[in-house]
Amino acid sequence: MRTVCIAFAVGAMLLIGPVSRVSAQAATDAYYPFLIARHLEAAGDQQGAQQQLERAVAADPRSAEVRAELAGFFLRRENWDGAERVAREALAIDDGSSEAHRVLGMLYAVRSEDRGRGVTPAQVATNTRQAIEHLEKVIDNPTGLTDVNVQYTLGRLYLRAGQADKAVVSLSRVVSENPGSVQARISLAQAFVGARRLDDAISTLVEIVDDEPRVASTLAQFQEQAGRPADAAESYTKAIAV
Repeated sequence: MRTVCIAFAVGAMLLIGPVSRVSAQAATDAYYPFLIARHLEAAGDQQGAQQQLERAVAADPRSAEVRAELAGFFLRRENWDGAERVAREALAIDDGSSEAHRVLGMLYAVRSEDRGRGVTPAQVATNTRQAIEHLEKVIDNPTGLTDVNVQYTLGRLYLRAGQADKAVVSLSRVVSENPGSVQARISLAQAFVGARRLDDAISTLVEIVDDEPRVASTLAQFQEQAGRPADAAESYTKAIAV
């Protein structure tokens, strides 16, 4: 939930008049503790921040966005169960809540990485699918489309799900915003390989190998696969030097 959006919503409801006076008052009552929660979290007072967000939810129980903010707080605190419960409550109020979908998408993305404690391949696949479904709803709006963290996570999920073409689209956006990111470029190169675009994978890493020789070994492997042994030998030499 964005501060400007809340202020606009409060102002709009106040203009509607007596019919929506109760709703306007609820939004106004929720607005102040929400702002205090942001301040307390930034100051490191996590308990106080949670209490204020819970006050905001109690003040405006029909607000999906306030609940989604509480879910996001739980996600940042790695309270997975709390994040999932509250995000689903937010979606029950408004299925279009972008923040609630983001919370659930990121949560399932974390779970899709967990292959321990008896987690089966089928459960990993289910978590991956659910994460993709929720994050795709986030990027349906302009704000989500430019969220680098969402795009990177979605790109990695697409790779895991064998959807290389979609991974290329998401990860290309990440590299466009962060051209110097080694991890983003490696992930994009892997997506290009999965999409059978080996030359593009090589070009993606060639652009940074002189400044980031850590990618030289991966680049050399791609060059070998492309039948370019001389280039691969040069890249392996850089890797050995590192």
